[in-house]
Parts: sequence; C-alpha cells; structure tokens
Amino acid sequence: MPLSSRAIEILKLLEGRDEQRVFTVSSASCDALFRKGKARAMIEGLHFHDTRREATSRLAKKVDVLTLARITGHKDIRMLMVYYQTDMSEVAGQIG
Repeated sequence: MPLSSRAIEILKLLEGRDEQRVFTVSSASCDALFRKGKARAMIEGLHFHDTRREATSRLAKKVDVLTLARITGHKDIRMLMVYYQTDMSEVAGQIG
C-alpha cells in the first residue's frame, strides 16, 4: 500500500528498533487491543476486517479501480467490488 509522506517520516523514526520488523505487536495482541478499544468505545458489531472495507472505500474516492486493486492486492475486480463503494452523486458530479 502506498504511504503518505507523513507516514514515511513516522516509519523513519522507528528505524533501528527491531531489525526484522517495524511493528513488533503480535497479531494476538493487535486483536486484543482492537477488542478492548471497541469495548471502551461501546461499539458492537464491528470487526477488525471492517477497517479494510473502510480504508478501501476511502481510497476509492482518490484512485481509479485498477489502481485500487493494485493497492489492496485484489487480483479479481469482482472481489474488489465488495469493498469499492462509490457515492453515485459524486460520480454524477465527475461526469458533468
């Protein structure tokens, strides 16, 4: 996934902490932290996978569908369309 210049700056600050990985949080810890944050925010029905859909939907407003497929790693555009959510009023505005 492409990174913003700010994201690259932050990653450079983390250089040298671990030779193998930038992020040293295990997937189990990440899952536990997500569940804990969700509970503290009193949010029900949200799953970690939902964050992928949100990110993909936001990126869809900035890039074309083929670029979006490259970013997300989808090899089949039909699978990407599950995540690719466009607002038809925005599309109408782009057309004319």
